[in-house]
Amino acid sequence: MVDLHLLLQTILYFASCLIALVVCVSFGVSRSIFSGNCLIYASLDWNLKGDQFTTKYSPASNCDFPIYLFVFGCILYALGIGLYNAYATYKTRQDKSIPFQMWVWPFFLINTIVTFLVLVCACMLSVGISAVCSELSKGKIYKGCSDAQDQDWTDANGDNFNTGYFYNLLEVSEVACWCCLCVWLVQIGLGVIRILRNRRMRSNLYKDEHHDKAAITESAKQAKF
Repeated sequence: MVDLHLLLQTILYFASCLIALVVCVSFGVSRSIFSGNCLIYASLDWNLKGDQFTTKYSPASNCDFPIYLFVFGCILYALGIGLYNAYATYKTRQDKSIPFQMWVWPFFLINTIVTFLVLVCACMLSVGISAVCSELSKGKIYKGCSDAQDQDWTDANGDNFNTGYFYNLLEVSEVACWCCLCVWLVQIGLGVIRILRNRRMRSNLYKDEHHDKAAITESAKQAKF
């Protein structure tokens, strides 16, 4: 049998990769619909009749941050550590002490940072999507983002384009982002348990060593007499 604790952590790393891939693809496609402009946190200037508006897109950094975070933090990093843990999990079939010999604290600290950044990203997406949907409902054309899907819009250059199902894509990325946060929170919890396991294991080994030394000392005294 392999170490179940290490196996579960490995599965969570790979799960993070898959969920992050969903976030990047859905969010990236929704952004490409608007020619790479960032729609979340965008503001709309409606005319007096409420039937036409001018879109003021938000800074590109609002959309770049989630993509970079999930590519480098939740895909590349998690994939690398997942493969490392998968190999270690396989080796535990022969040596049960491997999980207690691996580095824990460096990865635990990195995982904590990634979890915090995913939380920030999830909040950004939720608030940003809500903000642009609120802007769309101010006019007389749409009641919200769902009504604005698959519509013909005109960009700042006067070119017509179709909005597609941008809101569905944004919702998928938002839900996946919160799911990814849950995965990392569980990973943090398992990291804490693993730290406690390693500390208890080292404490038991330390006691065993002292017990052996005590036995040797007692034998030496008896031999002397």
